[in-house]
Formats: sequence, structure tokens, C-alpha cells
Amino acid sequence: MLPRATRDAHGRLVWDPRAGDVVRLRQPHACGEARMVLTQVALDARLSCVGCGRRLRLDRRRLHGRVADVLGVISDFPGLLTTINPA
Repeated sequence: MLPRATRDAHGRLVWDPRAGDVVRLRQPHACGEARMVLTQVALDARLSCVGCGRRLRLDRRRLHGRVADVLGVISDFPGLLTTINPA
């Protein structure tokens, strides 16, 4: 399986965000958790915090700036399905 994200020659993360991606942010959420799940991607993206379940919206430009790494898809993390409420 190919990685979901790569780095370009300058070290920037290159990826196409999709709903269900588990990402690690550069700075953790207020609850202390740095992992988020993308629950909706359109002109902006909706993310759910893995730690507390809080949802937030970011436009794509801010999303690309704040994501440090793409960890995988939510199906790779079976324990996360109980903490995330995508609705």
C-alpha cells in the first residue's frame, strides 16, 4: 500500500485530504491530544479530536499548514471508532 502523504524537496507535506484520515497536528488540541480525524472535506475540513471528541473546522490552507503527519485511515485504528462521533 502506498503512503497517503509524502514530503517534497523542501520538506513540506504533500497529500490529498480525505474523510477518514487520521492526522497528527503540529500543536496539540487543548485537551492534550495531537491526533485528529478528518470527518468531512470540502472547501473547508471538519476534524474531530481523538481525545475529547470536540469538532472544529479549518479551511484547506490552514489544514495543510497545521498537519504535521498523516498517520493513516480510521480503519487502521479500531479503538478510535468508539471515541469519534462524525455527526
